[in-house]
Amino acid sequence: MSDDFEQGRRIRLAEINSDPLPREGLESRVGQVWDTRELACDFVVLAYLAPFVVVRRKADGVIGSLEFQASPRFYFNFVADERCGTSASCPWCHRLNPVGEPFCRDCGHEAHALRTACRCPRCAAGAAGEMVTEEDVEAVVEWLRRDRKAAR
Repeated sequence: MSDDFEQGRRIRLAEINSDPLPREGLESRVGQVWDTRELACDFVVLAYLAPFVVVRRKADGVIGSLEFQASPRFYFNFVADERCGTSASCPWCHRLNPVGEPFCRDCGHEAHALRTACRCPRCAAGAAGEMVTEEDVEAVVEWLRRDRKAAR
């Protein structure tokens, strides 16, 4: 992490939390606001680094960030990450899927969520519980070998 980013992050953290606002005040200043429950309904949280949280929007798979204040805890200022590509690798089968498609075209799992956060119909029903097996690892290693040979 760069020193410039760290300095800016600390300044923004102090700004947000020096005068925390109630929900109504925050909404009038920044627009849409989420509490923790609403955040969990609309986003999958990928990482925290106060006052920022990196999220994937459930509705369309877009990755972005929000800011949050500590107390009362509210999230706001969603910004989509423009640097993200148009496709991403499925954490289950590693096939590329368009970012806007919530489920993998090949395996049907949630295409852009960690395995532990997958909410596809199969996982939601408790059927997945799939652990990475030795066979999975061998298949990925073989795929990487073929891919590297083809790149040469």
